[in-house]
Amino acid sequence: MPLFAKGCYAKCNEDYPYEIETTYQLKYYISSALISIDCILEQDETMMGRFENKVQYYRYYVDNVFNFLGLINDRFVCKNSREVELTQIKKERIELNKNNYHFSEVEFGILVNKIPRNIIEHLDERNVKTMMENRGVGGFNVIFEDSDPNMVAAINANREFYPYNLDLINKKMLFYNIQAGPDDIKEFEIDMLRMQDELKKLEQYVNEFAGFLEL
Repeated sequence: MPLFAKGCYAKCNEDYPYEIETTYQLKYYISSALISIDCILEQDETMMGRFENKVQYYRYYVDNVFNFLGLINDRFVCKNSREVELTQIKKERIELNKNNYHFSEVEFGILVNKIPRNIIEHLDERNVKTMMENRGVGGFNVIFEDSDPNMVAAINANREFYPYNLDLINKKMLFYNIQAGPDDIKEFEIDMLRMQDELKKLEQYVNEFAGFLEL
């Protein structure tokens, strides 16, 4: 592999064009995700005025964050393809990426998790299941500092109706995966600040590797 030791890189190799492309894309994905987190933690009044209401504003940036996290995930977590040859090549590329950008599941526990993006991407499928099981449909909501305590209590007591919520008080994303298997966790949360820290750490590794590529 090109990055064969700490601080040592073999530039003349067949992976070089792929490494340039991956580094460029990761830089874009990471910076876009971090900008979206900034807009969640510190609201942009100008942008908020362009939405019908403030919940739509927050949903826009939450969806953006997890879309970009999904794209980052695709570079480090293998998904099987129907084409065996393509799957093998993808596995090799992922191992290359893990090596070059020092990526591990232990260090990047949030970025390696595909479930949040899948919940958002397949919201309609989950709503169909929610309707079948609970005679309701799921949605998105935001818990603000000044939210009605009764509303907050209702959300927390009926998580099955909310595939994903943003808790601005505790700076967490609350997920409910109604399609989880019997041995899987249905309710879980993601700390926004910890996610931000993981992105900044990966950004540092990507920038370090970009230095070897002279980008």
